Amino acid sequence: MQDGTFLFLDVVKRMTVVRINSEELPVNGWPVNRLAKQWLLRGRQDADPNYPYILQLVLSGLESGVELLGQGGRFRAELELAAGRMFSPRLDPVKITRWFTSNPDGPEDLSEQTAWLEVALKEAKTWEEAAQVAMEVFYDRIASENDYYRPG
Repeated sequence: MQDGTFLFLDVVKRMTVVRINSEELPVNGWPVNRLAKQWLLRGRQDADPNYPYILQLVLSGLESGVELLGQGGRFRAELELAAGRMFSPRLDPVKITRWFTSNPDGPEDLSEQTAWLEVALKEAKTWEEAAQVAMEVFYDRIASENDYYRPG
């Protein structure tokens, strides 16, 4: 079995871009990122305008010990490392957000996948629930491309 970290690096390489602007990212105006920012602020977590808020919600949840349900819990350390690597200023935040909301194992209609995530974030009752949703989506997305993370 191959180490999931090395396979994940291939995904990260495909998202590379050099960012020179330090203002709030336009992608943070997307509904999924606006919702993630609301939850970060409600949970008294940092909300850095230079990175996609949905990714920040994932990493905040992982770092704060929010429970990761299902198979993803077995890979908590690897997921935290993977999420942290996606904070590279060389990565394209639009590609990160699109990657996050376009699971090949999900519905073919990408707007349906994004809408599901938005609804789940709206229905969350606490920032931990919202982080849990984001963490589960993050795990599912990584597992869709990497058999290392799939139950065997």
